[in-house]
Amino acid sequence: MREIEGWLLADHLAMKSLLGNRVNVPRDPDNIRDPKECLLHLAQGAPRDVKRDLLTERGAIASRGLGYNQRLCDYVNTSWNPTRAAERSDSLNRVVGRLEQLTASLPIDAT
Repeated sequence: MREIEGWLLADHLAMKSLLGNRVNVPRDPDNIRDPKECLLHLAQGAPRDVKRDLLTERGAIASRGLGYNQRLCDYVNTSWNPTRAAERSDSLNRVVGRLEQLTASLPIDAT
């Protein structure tokens, strides 16, 4: 995985709720060369408020909108489902599996 945006794109149902049902979310986010650029491209067809947060004004120096981080944090906290995303992202699936292994190996504190 090159960027966290690939894992965000992996939950296609939540991504459609963010960007609109008409967006064509790639099926294999692990193989997107530039997930951030893909997300920004998909956002061009998003509702106005989402576009305003994610995209920059024409001619701006920044690569993403001022509300980019906040909008995606809200998306993760309210819509994104890591289990659903792991079904489309092998790299996320491996991370989730490893975290489950680590959690199971931790000693249980009975205090």
